[in-house]
Amino acid sequence: MTALLLCAIGALLLSAICGLWPDGGGPRRHPAALGSAVLTPLGCAAFAALAARSLAGAPLSAAIALGPGPLPLAVALPPLSAAFVLLGSAVGFLAALYGAAYTARLAPPKRRSVRAFLPLFVLSMALVPLAADLAAFLVAWEAMSLCSYALVMTDADRPEVVRAGYVYLLMTHLGALCLLGAFLLLASAAGSTSFAAWALAAPHLAPGLRDAVFLLALGGFGSKAALVPLHVWLPRAHPVAPSHVSGLMSGVMLKIAVYGLILIGAVVLGPGPLWWGLAVLGLGVASALLGVLYAVTEHDLKRLLAFHSVENVGIIAIGLGVALVARNAGLPAVAALALAAALYHCINHALFKTALFLDAGAIEHGGAGRNLDAMGGLLRAMPWTGASLCVASAAISGLPPFNGFVSEWMTFQALFRLAARGGPALALCAFAAVLGLALTGGLAAACFVKAAGTALLGRPRTAAAAAAHEAPPAMWGPALVLAGLCVAVGLIPGALGAPLGRLAAELVAGGG
Repeated sequence: MTALLLCAIGALLLSAICGLWPDGGGPRRHPAALGSAVLTPLGCAAFAALAARSLAGAPLSAAIALGPGPLPLAVALPPLSAAFVLLGSAVGFLAALYGAAYTARLAPPKRRSVRAFLPLFVLSMALVPLAADLAAFLVAWEAMSLCSYALVMTDADRPEVVRAGYVYLLMTHLGALCLLGAFLLLASAAGSTSFAAWALAAPHLAPGLRDAVFLLALGGFGSKAALVPLHVWLPRAHPVAPSHVSGLMSGVMLKIAVYGLILIGAVVLGPGPLWWGLAVLGLGVASALLGVLYAVTEHDLKRLLAFHSVENVGIIAIGLGVALVARNAGLPAVAALALAAALYHCINHALFKTALFLDAGAIEHGGAGRNLDAMGGLLRAMPWTGASLCVASAAISGLPPFNGFVSEWMTFQALFRLAARGGPALALCAFAAVLGLALTGGLAAACFVKAAGTALLGRPRTAAAAAAHEAPPAMWGPALVLAGLCVAVGLIPGALGAPLGRLAAELVAGGG
């Protein structure tokens, strides 16, 4: 297992080095460019194999030496971490295949920048869930932030990109300061930088100290996850990044923040007071509603998708909030169902949102731009991209038989059960959340009917739309694979529901 981990890290690091090599033009004119195109998917595949073996029962615990010191970074791969590593590496594999064709149209300096930082971004997102102590986590977290910032700044010759990058950098480092504060409090109380030691010491912390750690963690991870009101960076950064980078940021990076919130808020700190869960639940409802309301008014396709990321992170937070509330109320079955729903929606959102961002990039590559009002009739010119966009739009709208319906229905079920078993006060909170979630679903469906219909149906509204052409297969292929997974997961929900249910039950019971 350790050898497989080192192979995965080595492949991605070597891919980044190859990406810096001048290729003189197209993606296949230099062996280093071809190496970059091959090594990133290879590294993702190795991480996926590592996570799959861990989920099958092969444990991993190791220390990686960095630098001449050496500085050992402790890594481990329990089931929760393995689930997020598998998700990120699978999506990263498809995004890397897409990116090999997408970046070919960029100017050489920008192309080299994307090829160099993309594998480092994927690597850092895999190492965050692998981290087992303070040093490893902070190194991976900061690398993830800086690599994503560098990718957002790909088109730094445009003023709006520079502004978006500055806002993103400011928000991500404010969040990092919050996390550093939470971690230092835990390390000081436990006398150790190990997450396992923190989990042992957390039940003995003073209530005020536990509350402070939770609030700092909520602020740090909530800013990276783009929970309202800490979402201001997302609708600026996602639209200006390369489309496959936007897909990775939305589909994976936001979920890594969710992983951190589960790790500290549920696993390390353990059961907390009722207001912890109510705070997460309230932020989730606010994020879902405000995200979809902003999206309904958008005409820029990528900004519309960015706001829907706020909405869907809100749905995930609703599930996590219900899990925390139910755990406090002594309802472990409800807590497990709600946590399973949150984990399920993490996977579902990664599938359909990444597909949608890849479709948006293919439409832009085909010459139709990003303004929905200037499109029309694209289904005839771009049938493969249009098919993927239709499926992913139905999935994100929560329509059966697609995957988004499954996790949203599980979230509704958890809310209904909390209302039935949690007493009058919790029933009122659950009822309010049900109304918010139902309104969110209705608005999301209306938004994507408008977006997909405006872009794909009717007659072209501009000369650019009339001249649009289908993207290369390397671009619509990965999006179509993701759309197919949206259908498969929706038709066979138990394939993911059963293992996620077992994982959630272990986490609620305190198994970590």
